[in-house]
Amino acid sequence: YESTRDAGDPTLPDLTTWEGYVGHFVSYAVLAFCALMAIKRQSLAAVLIVIAAAGFMGALLEAYQSTLSGRDASAFDALANLFGAAAGAVAATHLPPRWAHRRRGR
Repeated sequence: YESTRDAGDPTLPDLTTWEGYVGHFVSYAVLAFCALMAIKRQSLAAVLIVIAAAGFMGALLEAYQSTLSGRDASAFDALANLFGAAAGAVAATHLPPRWAHRRRGR
């Protein structure tokens, strides 16, 4: 939602600091983690597809932001999105045994 707001919107937080990059990273880590858990696959192909899809979505949102007044597309934001997606996907494949059954669908 915040990615689609104009820069003059008073409800928009300032994401130009390191907290912004952490926010991008965490958001995409959660997205990729949940996506991988939802498809219940552990294969390398599934992990790479989830990372690529989340990274592509992040890049598209950054490109869209360049069309909004006062907003710019940021390669650093897109990289934070991609690294977050990779971390979330890897985390989903390395669940402790107590949670691993959720990935298998039991």
